[in-house]
Amino acid sequence: MQQMGADMGNYVVAQTAETDEKGMVKTPGTINGGFYQKADSPMSHAPSVVISVPDIKSAIAAVEAGGGKILGAMDESGNASMEPMMIPGEGLWISFQDPENNRVSLMQPLPM
Repeated sequence: MQQMGADMGNYVVAQTAETDEKGMVKTPGTINGGFYQKADSPMSHAPSVVISVPDIKSAIAAVEAGGGKILGAMDESGNASMEPMMIPGEGLWISFQDPENNRVSLMQPLPM
């Protein structure tokens, strides 16, 4: 486990599978992830599934076209925003609610 700093929301990276030099898992079907601090919002109490996408803007449009609702992210000042946020060293991220009311997130990873 690796504790990230306050600038990363005190996120804890948890790796359970071996990764290559690009940080990708070596064994198909395995995943790595992490933990974020529980907040007062009930939306933060459930596990968060993050889907990697090549183009976050197109993915946002597809979510909305499919009946999902964009929940947003935070801007550089920590304020709520409806635009994807840049996670340093990772990529663009935004959260949404699917038509069955599950909280899910999109991530457009930085180029490797």
